[in-house]
Order: sequence, then C-alpha cells, then structure tokens
Amino acid sequence: MEGYIERFIEMIRCRTVSNKDPGKVDEAEFERFRKLVLNSYPTVVEKAVPEIISGGMLFRIKGRSSEAPAVFMSHFDVVEAGGEGWEVSPFEGVVKDGFVWGRGAIDTKCTLLSIMEAAEALLKDGFVPQNDIYFAFGCNEEIAGPCAEMIAKTLEERGVKPAFVLDEGGMIYHVAHKLFPYDLAAVGIAEKGPMDVLFTVRGESGHASRPPQHTAVGRLAADIARIEKRQFPMKIVKANDEMAKALAPFLPKITRPVLRHLSAFGPLVFAIAKKNNTAAAFFRTTIAFTQLKGSDGANVLPEEASAVANVRLSQGVKSDEAVAYMLKSAKDRCLSAEIINKSEATSTSPFDGKYKDIIEKAVKAIFPGTIVAPYLMIGGTDSRFYDGFCPCIYKFAPVLTEGGLLKTVHSDNERISVDNLGKMIEFFTTVIGSL
Repeated sequence: MEGYIERFIEMIRCRTVSNKDPGKVDEAEFERFRKLVLNSYPTVVEKAVPEIISGGMLFRIKGRSSEAPAVFMSHFDVVEAGGEGWEVSPFEGVVKDGFVWGRGAIDTKCTLLSIMEAAEALLKDGFVPQNDIYFAFGCNEEIAGPCAEMIAKTLEERGVKPAFVLDEGGMIYHVAHKLFPYDLAAVGIAEKGPMDVLFTVRGESGHASRPPQHTAVGRLAADIARIEKRQFPMKIVKANDEMAKALAPFLPKITRPVLRHLSAFGPLVFAIAKKNNTAAAFFRTTIAFTQLKGSDGANVLPEEASAVANVRLSQGVKSDEAVAYMLKSAKDRCLSAEIINKSEATSTSPFDGKYKDIIEKAVKAIFPGTIVAPYLMIGGTDSRFYDGFCPCIYKFAPVLTEGGLLKTVHSDNERISVDNLGKMIEFFTTVIGSL
C-alpha cells in the first residue's frame, strides 16, 4: 500500500466531527488530527513553520517574493456519520474495491492530504516558489464556525494580500450525455450568500380545547405557504453567463447562440430551468424552510410559533432586501423576521489569466478530455472570507464524481477511489509547483 494511502486512512480514523454544541465536540480527536499532520510531513513543518489559529492550521512556504501570495484551503472537520447505512464503519478507514471509505473521504480530507503530500515532495526536492504560499486548514467549516474567518483576518492584519485562493467547491462531473460526452471540471468563481431567517408569529396561549379561529401555528403555516409560492424572480448573473460561454463550443450548434447570448434568451432559459430544482437554484435566490417550533404540548396553544428559513442570496440581492421581499409575500403584519446568520453573496472572480491557465492545464494533463468551465457555487465555502481582499478566488477540487459518489457526501458510504487520490496529489503538485 502506498504511503499516502496509509496516511489518508489515519486521517479518516480521526473523528473530527464538528457540532454547534461545544459540549458535543471531541477536542481530543481534533488534536489527534493536528498532531498526525505535523508528524506526517516533517519537511513542510521544518520549512513552513505551522501556526494553530482558532483550532485551525496555517502554514507559510516562503517564496522569493511576498507580492502575490497564494492560499490553498481545506477543512478537516466532518459531519456526523451515523453508521446504520454504511457498508463499513465510517471511521474505520477501510480500503475496499479500489476505494478508501470513510467520513471526510471526499469532504474534504482528500484535499488536505493532497496539498500536504504535494508540498512535502516539492520541498524535499528544494522547491522555492516565486511568491509565498499559504495553506489554511479550518476546523469548523461544516457548522459555519469562525476558524477560517480568523485565519483570513490574521493574514489581512499582517498585510498579506493573496493574489489567488483555491478552496473546495466544484468537482469533475462525469456527465456522460450524448449531447455532452465529456467530463466537466466545474470551477466556482462566485458563491451565493447563505442566510438563516427566524420568522415568528405570536398568538393566544391556553388550552387547545378552546382554540381561536387561527392559532399561531396556523397563521405561520399560511405565511410559509405564501412565501414559498412567491419565489424570487430568476435572473442571469455573471457566473451563469461565463459558464454558458465556456460550454458553448462543446454543445450542439443549435444551442450556441443561446449560450453565447444568455441574457437575450432569458425567458427561454428560465422556462427550462424551472423544470429542475437544481437548475432553478442557479438563477434565483432560494428559500428553504427547514425548522419549525410551536408548543411543547399537543394540547397547549403556543404563545409563539416560529420557523427558520435557509436562504441562498444570489448576486445582486442583499440580505435586508430578501427579508423585505419575504415579509411582503407573507402579507401578515404580525409576522416578524430576524436574521440570525448571514453572509452576503460574493463578488465574481475573473476566469482568465495566470491562475485559471494553471488550473486548466493541470486538469487537462491529469484528466484528459475533461472540459474546464466556471460556474456559480450554490453552496457555501470558507473562501468567502477572502472576498474583498483577494481578486481571484476559485472553488474547485479534482474529485471525479462518477458512479454516484457525489450522493455519498454528507451521507452513507462516502468514499474516494485510490486512483483519484493519486491524481489529486498530482494535480496539487503541478499547481503548487507552477507558482
């Protein structure tokens, strides 16, 4: 077995499960992981002295210049694994059928391992980058924790102005469609802004045997229905347009005018997108009600009923505007809304120039026949904390998601192929070695 596979297995075996409740976090497992990384890569530790910041890890490889540094990101916390639906124990770190199985295999210990393996080999060979290179590994990305933000603020306070940031995000998707017989490497150039909004309705408390015409729960349910019915309007943002133009040459000629002039064909594009929830999410701010609370007793009228909506803000839609839109949809003057967590949508990075070329060249060399295109991230990443002081932020990991592997992320039987892991190391060796 290759040495890096053994090291990866040990990473998987660390139960670095993050939780919003600090009492449910096993800090010993996180410390075990940090020590494992430091002990596994002695050359990186020697030449890029690590720092522990808010539980995360920061490394700096000193280059010939500090003018245009690069930041490579990952996180080593994972979500709960359960275990009932797994073919193997989620933290056993098993190699089976050509795959390494376990929670965090794709999301995203594979990236952290690949970065460190690449750096260790390059530094052993005497590699000195043209500009400083930083590795920033967070410990609470899965719960939108403060670690990555603290690392970004530390760099900003030190006057470090990254020219390039690469974090998790898009992957290599095995499309296998007759109209697009290619694998697609989707590189995120912008991401929507996650926001949680608490909606509350107050009502009459008392015994459920003497109910008013509309209880707080009933009124809230009606408000939710009205908000869901009046979805945000669709629009085409820059990342949509950039992706369409990049894909146009590889799709049938009849579709190319639409792809090259997406805004001009907006109504047609939107009509098609509305037929698929995922497609629609790329063109609008989305609303998903995910939590409800009423009375603690079945026979007790709640004095208050509340619901939480997870909103994903599209570019150009601000958080306060989105809340006002939803309140107007509800048409209930007694409904209150409180933003309990938010990040505005990020700016859009240019998909051209040096860093785009480095990534595209590496992908095409290691994954022949793959098409590289930019896209809009509808999920969130820690790289959003660099928005505003880094001009080029890409969200991509060279994970080939064939055979339904994407469905295992945050679910049962998460795994990554041994072959893909080797190619990931090759990718980061190529990219880091080009800087």
